[in-house]
Amino acid sequence: MSQQDTFGPRLRSARTAAGFSSVDSIVTEINKHLEVMDKEPITQSAYREWEKLGTPLENRKFRTHMPYYVYPIFCGLTGITGYWLFYGDAGGVIRNITDLPNQNQTWFEEQLQAIKCPHRQSLVREFLRLISKISETQRHALHNLLRLF
Repeated sequence: MSQQDTFGPRLRSARTAAGFSSVDSIVTEINKHLEVMDKEPITQSAYREWEKLGTPLENRKFRTHMPYYVYPIFCGLTGITGYWLFYGDAGGVIRNITDLPNQNQTWFEEQLQAIKCPHRQSLVREFLRLISKISETQRHALHNLLRLF
């Protein structure tokens, strides 16, 4: 069994390959995104336990898993695909988002851009709220303004 045949070691490998040398650094970045999403922050001790999943160091009495909403944040920050995180290299699974076929690149770039700007979600929500209340003249003026960019 190779070192990355289980979830925990793949989590650690993705973190270190992305340049997050400490658990503190990745937890801090994840928590910035969770704050914008109004979700509870994760702790360093919980993250350390996740990196032990599937290893002899795993605490079987206190088995904990990442909340579902942390996975896309983690994958966006580290640049790995969710499939690789769960399945490893089995069956030719692609590890890095940048190695995916080109037709998917635009969609992934948009998703990653949203993750890199944690306040984007709240800005888009506010924009959509306001746009629903403007007049046709204001809508036309806004459209012309946005064309400038």
